[in-house]
This record gives sequence, C-alpha cells and structure tokens, in this order.
Amino acid sequence: MDDTPWPLIGRAAEWERLRAAARTGAVIVGPAGVGKTRLAQEFARHAAPGRAPVVIVGSASASRIPLGAVSRLLPSNPPPTDRTPVEVALAAVLAPGAFGASNASNASNASDASSGPSGDTAASPHGVLLLVDDAHLLDEASATVVHQAVLSGRATVLATVRSGEPVPDAVTALWKDLGAARIDLGALSDAAVADLVGVALPGPVDGIALGRITAAVQGNALILRELLASAREVGLLAESAGAWRLTGPLTAAPRLTELLLARIGALTPAERSALEVLAVSEPVGVALFAELVPPDVVEAVERRGLAVVTVDGRRREVRLAHPLYGELLRSSMPAIAALRHSRRAAEAVENLGARRRGDVTRVALWRLDGGGEGVPHLLLAAARQAEASRDLALAARLAQAAMDSGGGSEAAMLLASACFDLGRHEAAAALMVSVVESPDAVPDEVLATIPFILSGPMGMGGDDAGALLAVIAAAERRISTPRWQAQLEAVHGHMLSYVNSTDRARELAERHLDDPHPVTRGNALLGAALVDNLTGHLERSIERMELGTAALLGSGLPMSANHDGLVGWQAWQLCDVPDLAAARDLAEATYRSAVDSRARPGQAFACLARSRAELRGGRPATALRHGAEAFAVFREVRSRVCQRWAAAMRVQAAAQLGDVERARIAAEDLEAARRGPNGVQRLDCEVAVAQSWYAAVTGDPAKARAVLSAAIGAAVAEGAVAAAVTTGFELLRLGVRVPALRGLRTRIPEDWRFGQLVLDFAGALGDAEGLLAVSGRFEECGMLLAAAETAGLAAAVWGDSGETRRAAAARGRGSRLAEGCEGARTPLLELLAGEGGVGGTGGAAGVLRLSRREYEIAVLAAGGASSRAIADSLVLSPRTVENHLNRAYAKLGIGGRGDLAGVLPVRAGEVT
Repeated sequence: MDDTPWPLIGRAAEWERLRAAARTGAVIVGPAGVGKTRLAQEFARHAAPGRAPVVIVGSASASRIPLGAVSRLLPSNPPPTDRTPVEVALAAVLAPGAFGASNASNASNASDASSGPSGDTAASPHGVLLLVDDAHLLDEASATVVHQAVLSGRATVLATVRSGEPVPDAVTALWKDLGAARIDLGALSDAAVADLVGVALPGPVDGIALGRITAAVQGNALILRELLASAREVGLLAESAGAWRLTGPLTAAPRLTELLLARIGALTPAERSALEVLAVSEPVGVALFAELVPPDVVEAVERRGLAVVTVDGRRREVRLAHPLYGELLRSSMPAIAALRHSRRAAEAVENLGARRRGDVTRVALWRLDGGGEGVPHLLLAAARQAEASRDLALAARLAQAAMDSGGGSEAAMLLASACFDLGRHEAAAALMVSVVESPDAVPDEVLATIPFILSGPMGMGGDDAGALLAVIAAAERRISTPRWQAQLEAVHGHMLSYVNSTDRARELAERHLDDPHPVTRGNALLGAALVDNLTGHLERSIERMELGTAALLGSGLPMSANHDGLVGWQAWQLCDVPDLAAARDLAEATYRSAVDSRARPGQAFACLARSRAELRGGRPATALRHGAEAFAVFREVRSRVCQRWAAAMRVQAAAQLGDVERARIAAEDLEAARRGPNGVQRLDCEVAVAQSWYAAVTGDPAKARAVLSAAIGAAVAEGAVAAAVTTGFELLRLGVRVPALRGLRTRIPEDWRFGQLVLDFAGALGDAEGLLAVSGRFEECGMLLAAAETAGLAAAVWGDSGETRRAAAARGRGSRLAEGCEGARTPLLELLAGEGGVGGTGGAAGVLRLSRREYEIAVLAAGGASSRAIADSLVLSPRTVENHLNRAYAKLGIGGRGDLAGVLPVRAGEVT
C-alpha cells in the first residue's frame, strides 16, 4: 500500500463547519490519530486556495525553546535591534521576508506542506492563513506570536490540538476570546472505516476480517493505516478467492505493534500486572478489579489512559482502553502469570457469589485457563451459555472440555454444532457419526437428534446427501420408541428435500406438521417449506420456514449456524417471491449477526443470499462482490456444495457484466466443486444457469441452450416446477424461447407473482404491448435489468413492424432502466444500442423477436424440413413459408436456412 493520501471520508459535517469558519478561523480538537492534521491540510489546500498558508508545527522538543516552533520562519539576516524577539517573529509570520530573505529550505518546506494550488506563499490581500499543527505543543512565546497574529486581524488561524493535553493559554484564547470556531473531531464511524478499507484494498473484504479491523482501530485513521500497511507487508492480510482475509492475530503486524507499544509506554511491575489482569478478565466489575489490583494502581492505569471505566446498566466495569492492548499483552504474558491471574479471577467471582449473567461462563473459562480440573455440569452450562450468546469459539472450547470431563452425548452435540459454526464440518461430522455407530447403548433421543445436527456438516459441508441419508437409516434401525421414531421421520423428510425428492419429502413432512414436540414439528415444517419452494408455493414456504426455525430455536438444540443457514435460505426464497427489499434486509441482518459471532457458515450463507438478491435486482457488480466473499469463506471451511453455489453466483454476475476473464475463473471454481453422485441436488438449476451464462458470454449459444433445456426437463421430471420456471426465465434472457413453460401454467400457484410474470414474459414474445407491460411489472418488483431487457425487446418488435416512434420510446425507457444496472451487458440489452428494426441486432435476441408462426416455421426448417413439407404440414402455401423464413433470417441476423441450426432447436417438438 503506497503513501497516497486517502480521501476524506466520514468528515462531511466537520468540513461544513470549517467552511462556515473560513473567515473567523478554527481550532480542530481531537485525540491522536483521528485525522486532525489531514483535515486541516486538506481544508487549507482546497477550501481556501486563495489564502497563503504559513505552517507552524508544535513539537515536544521545540516546546522547551522560546520561539522554537516559529524559528524556521525567522529571517536569516540579523533582525533590527529595536524589536523584541516576539515582535520579529510576529512580523515574520505576517509578512515573510520582511527583514530579509527567509531560510530557503524552510520556505520550501512550508510551501510543500500546505501551499495553495499555485504554490505561492506570499501574503494575500485577505491576510495570512496560519496552519498550526499540534498547537498544544507550542512553547509560550510561539503561542503568543500566533495569538497576536490573529488579534491583529491580519491572520486567520487553522490549528489542531490534541484533546486531553495541557494547552497554552494563548492557544485556548483562540476559541475562547478571538472568535475561532472550536471543532471537536471524534473517531470515525464504523461505516467510514469500512469505506476507507475499501479504498485501501482493491476488492471485497471478508466481513469477519472487516469486523476485526473495525473493532481494533476504533475509528482511528492512523491506527487503521498502520494496521493495513503492516498486515499486507507480512502477509497477515491476504487476498483469497477474490476477497481479502486476515490470516492471524492483528498484533502480528509489526508497525502496528510498535505503535501500540509506544502508546502504552514504560510500565511499572504493578501497572503491568494490573493490565495483565484486565487482558485475562475484561470487562471486569470495579469491585472485582479492586479485589485483584491495589486501588492506587487502578487509579494510575486509568490516569494514563490505559484503562477506562464504562457503565453497563447499573454496573461499572473496567476495560483496557484499546482492544488491541489485550491481544498484545496476552501474546507476551508469561504462562505462569496467565495461570495465576485466571485462578484469582475465578476465585474472586465465586467469592462474590457469581450472581451476574455470564458469570458461569467466565468462571468455567478462568478455571480452564488456570489449570483447574473441569466439572462436567459447570462446563456444559457454560458451553450452552456461550452458544446462546454466539461466542462460538468459546462454546467449542468449553464443549470439548466438557466431553473430556465425561459430559457425554450432550457435550458431543454441542461440540459438533460449534465446530460446524466455526467451519470445521469434517470434525463435526466425524464426531456425530461415531456416536451413531458406537457399539455402546445410545439413547433414542440422541439417535433421533444427531441426523439434524449432521445436516449442516455432512450435507451442506461435506456435500454427501447419500451419507446423511445412510446415517438416518442406521438410526432408524436402532430406535424403538414411537416418540423418537416420529422425530427421525420428520428429519428424514427434511433431508430428502436436499435431493429434490419432492413427493416423498412432502409425504413424510406433512405427517408431523402439528406434532407437539418442537424438534419434530420444526423439521417437518422445514421439510414442507423446502418442498413448497421447489413447487412454487413461496409465501407458504417462507411462513413454514419461519415457524420451523422458531420451533427449533425454542427446542434447546445447539443450532446457531443451522439457524443462520435457514435464515439465509429465507432471504434466498424472498428473491423468488420476489420481495428484494425484504431479502436484502434479512440477509444483511443475518450477515451482521454471523460476523459479530464469527460464525463462518452463517456469514457465507448470508453473502450467498445477498448475491442472489443483487443479481435478481440487476446489480451484477455488487452481486459479484458478495458472491466472492461467500465463495472465499465456503472454500476456507471446505464446504464443497456451498462453494458450488457461490461459484454459480459469481459466474452469472461476471457473465452479465461481460467480464469474460472473471467469469472464466469462477467457472473453473464451479467445475472444481462439481456435484458427485451422492451430492446435494438443491440448486442444481442454479448451477446450470451459471454454466449457460458462461457458454453465452464465451460465444457458445448452442451449449447455453442445451444445458438449460436439460435442466428444465430434469426439474419438471422431479416435480420441481418452480426451479423449472426460474431456469426458463434465464433461458429467455439468453434469447431462447422456452415452449415448455406453457405447459407449466396449471402447475404453479396463481399467487406466485414471479412465476406468473415469467410465464407472461414467455407468452408476450412478439407482442410489443405485452412486453412493455411485462417490463413495467419487472420494474415494480425491483428487477431493473429484466425490466430494461424486456423494454429493449419491445422496442425491437415495434421496430420490426416499422413503428419507429414507439420503438424509440421503449428504447429510451430501457436505456434509463439500464443506467441503474452497474454496467450490465446481456444479449437482450444489445437491442437498446441498435436500431431495433428488421436487419438490426440479431443473434440470441433475434429469436425472441420472431412471431409464433415465424418461430414455428424456422424450427421446422432448422430440423431439415423443406418448404413444401412445412407448407403441407401447416396448411400454408410454399410462398408463405418462404416469406416467413426470409423475415426470420433478417431478425436473426443470419444468411439463410443453413444457419438456422446454430440459433434454434432442431426438434419440432420444442415448438409446442
């Protein structure tokens, strides 16, 4: 990362206050590193280009020397003897060179630092602009010079002052007595930090990495810059699968560590011990901290700004002043000291009664860190509490300790769930399978629950639906209690939806929709919901998924990551309602929750849904960014099936941008994650859509047509008619008619808005009025790219019939809609660039411009039928057939009959 200044981000309000204070002057006050100097220099350079800045810089070394801060502005020739040093310095500040030439190097430095665009440092008719950096470090004489210059009315001051530091009276008077505006500059917002990270790093940033960076820098631009620069230099921050990720602790960045050590400064042994106590136990109540650290030491570290007291409800807590201090102290703390501090913290909390929420977890953790023996029931309670609060790494550690201490199957299930949450799905699957296959007696309740716990690590993680169904079968053979047989049957129905077995899944799920037991009812609702999704009952599917998720959450099962995945799937389904606003909101909320708890699968599922929402809404560049993050995380946790889905999103987004290279890279990732014979079949159609878009963008429309046609046929055969319809929509967008859609009109629900809209799109081909109406409905749904494409198609149809005025209006509408689509380039958008009449843009879009009769005749001719044979079969004259073919050739942009097979199906059955 170079030293190019970052843009001013997150300082709009302060900039406006500076503009308002341009004539009266301003003093910018704030803590170190928040960007005071940068803001002042930028304002001097851009907001006041006609002023002549004179730079004065305070420093600790110069503060002990009278006029030390302004010494470089003093004349090189001896000053008049009748002037005091302050008067000479004042004259030099107000009129540089008044007593002789100024020191050349000093003048040059001043000009380089903050001169206006012209570099002229001569005083302007409006007076001098004094740019005073670190004014709190001015010596008294220099501060007096600045004060007198402003008091004279011949200078305007723009100064920076570090908050919390003693300030010379003459500087304080600038805003108290002389009218300069005091502008307090606080920390940057998290959103501003995220924007700066986006400027500094070329490409999307992993959400958990961004969260760690944001939490660490606490809005401090200086720390952010040092962190990013140092982390990239040592490989701590690296790009993986198109997204930037952290590969280790932030304190591994040397430049950042040096900065932190400088801020901590020299510590007495007592102060270091106090800070180590906080590093082990923060946040810690004031009363507890007083038990662990002498009061005078507590006061000393607070006075030095190394610890702060915060309020949580009615309790006051002590924390380290910066989160990175804790990481730094823990990494350098002797092991014996860590054991001692942990034991003392646990004993102190227990002596105080361990009454607060979270005390059980904290005591259990400190006992582990202190080297004590684990108590199974305490560790299990702590693990459940950590899982509920979504501290997933801690939940896994405590659950492992509970297992090691004899916590049994409950500890195993907690550990497996936490492992999947953290992306260790292979370990989670092995753990659960070992319980099911154990020769020891296993309670029916455990056998009936394990397959649901396994659905994440084995199904979504391992892409092995066959193995998951085999575990269910093994559990079924061992369970004898009707209550648990019912639960396992509901789980079985849920898991069958992974392989698109719609009829059997519906049969098993619907038996238990009203079961009184939450795990049974929850799985039955989820299984039924996923079948509803495949068959187009979207509203009912979303309702059932919400009810099922709520039932499972209330059951007490460890399922935080499963929950994130299910909520992410709800957001995915909302894209097909379509309710894109709700999909984005739900996906964003899930993403934030997962990032906060560092739940890798949950983060990736949310990114997948975000990518889908943006792709459906016609924002392929944003979709590509979210898809890249989803893929990077899924690859990190080695989830093959989910890599496949994320790669499919990337391929589609890149292809719709016309970015062949990025589409190629994503297509290779998609191929590497190809489904095996026992893999999860859900979203197979989405994979086919990606393959077809890639074929189209690389110039193979025949392959695009063949892949999608096969996927539609397979979906219809499985009863997944909703998947067939959404796939048909993409085939239409690639310029291919989909006659099979007409046969699905009676098989999809009337209340499925998107499905009905796709069928209306297919039925409106050749009808400009109908296409324009469809365009309007797509726009109402927030699907701007589809709206632009159908408007372009309407323009082409009107152009074919010679209605140039209506064609131009439709083309204008399409162009306006396309402006919001992030530079998308699709086959149908080509129609917006051409004239749209006969002989205009052909290719894929031309197929959709054919009238039904033209299409029917062209397909027969592509299959090898002669004009006479076609005329006889359709009861037309050969001349009429030839006329239709000639018009078709023009719309398709081809030379004649021999080219038809390249752009049309060759089986007459595809017309019906």
